[in-house]
Amino acid sequence: MKCLMIGMEDNDISKRYMDITIPDAEIKLNCPVEILDAVRPDDPVIDHSKFSKIKAPTIGTKNKPWSGTEKAVWYSHVKAWESIMDGTEDAVWVLEHDVKVVIPPIAAYGITSWWGNAVGQARAYQMTPYLIERLYNAWLVENPIDMQIDTFMTKWFADHTHSRRLSMIFEIEHLQQFGTTIQHL
Repeated sequence: MKCLMIGMEDNDISKRYMDITIPDAEIKLNCPVEILDAVRPDDPVIDHSKFSKIKAPTIGTKNKPWSGTEKAVWYSHVKAWESIMDGTEDAVWVLEHDVKVVIPPIAAYGITSWWGNAVGQARAYQMTPYLIERLYNAWLVENPIDMQIDTFMTKWFADHTHSRRLSMIFEIEHLQQFGTTIQHL
């Protein structure tokens, strides 16, 4: 098994987080971490036509347009999924650069990440190539992107409860002490 960490080696904030989170993940998840270079807002890989004009509301937000970095975060996860589908691993952890694993996996089924009262699952999850391919083909190819990646992943796992048995539960800490690399509108 391996871990893909979405990060930016040329960004000081991202590097500071990865200095903490990479050794933590390698020890607690017992797998090597491979840095997956995050997609940037000006990257031509982003298909802006896939995004709705206004994103679905989340807690405390309504009728907000997409920021360039929100789209880039989405496509960073898509890049991770494509890597998983093209790979040979049975399962892969996907972690964002500012996530620290608090405890090792506690179950072989259930929602893929958990951090207090926050809603969302995109910061850290384990997926198999089979599940990624289903998610990618059934949702991403055929549907517009109308919600942030955290909301999308939460909804996808809730709607596809059969996928939970192939996932792991673990507690994470979302680090914020160095600032953020994403702009929310």
